[in-house]
Amino acid sequence: MKTKIPEPTLRRLSYYLRYLERFKEKGLEIISSKELSKGLGLSDAQVRRDLFTLGDFGKRGVGYNVDNLISFLNTFLGLDETQSTVLVGYGNLGKALLHYKGFKKRKFLITHVFDNDERLIGKRIAGAEIMDSKHLGKVCKKEMIKYGIIAVPASSAQEIVDRMIECGIKAILNFAPIKVHVSDGIVVSSVDLTTELEWLSYHMHHTKASKKYKVKKDLIARSPSTSSG
Repeated sequence: MKTKIPEPTLRRLSYYLRYLERFKEKGLEIISSKELSKGLGLSDAQVRRDLFTLGDFGKRGVGYNVDNLISFLNTFLGLDETQSTVLVGYGNLGKALLHYKGFKKRKFLITHVFDNDERLIGKRIAGAEIMDSKHLGKVCKKEMIKYGIIAVPASSAQEIVDRMIECGIKAILNFAPIKVHVSDGIVVSSVDLTTELEWLSYHMHHTKASKKYKVKKDLIARSPSTSSG
């Protein structure tokens, strides 16, 4: 297996995992690269290249063992252990993120939520305690939390990132509509929902403007902004 996996390949691995899990729910034990490619809108060759990057899993003429591949992908992506995660910002977006079941399914457990609203502090919602933001550093250091999610206004994002890094957080999912700067060894994935809509708006406008204009975008290969220090 290669030690350095290309970012687009890493993004696609998550889609493979989800599709394999749905495939398993149907009681199916073997899947071919052709079935995977058809289900995800990729080429057969792309699927085989991606999986070959990880190791020799498939058998020519037979396919891939679904259970084995799911188990490997979970381990490879670090999803075989529960990861305590903190959420900073409990506005409308923060509320939606806290109640999003996909995090828990992938073993990312939001244990603490931090906010400045005194009306919220002290409450326990969806299994997470809402605390004053001033306690972020103390809690993260004490519990050795390595994952953080940011759902604050752009004006506060960099300050929160700096505080997260200072208290030992190494991986940050940033929903603030601004690019944040981090030091070496810190990984950030930024998701700007407005930018995604602007991308859709552009293509809708140009598709209407010209019948000859055709947009074909591989959404699986396309990924949110990801950076490391």
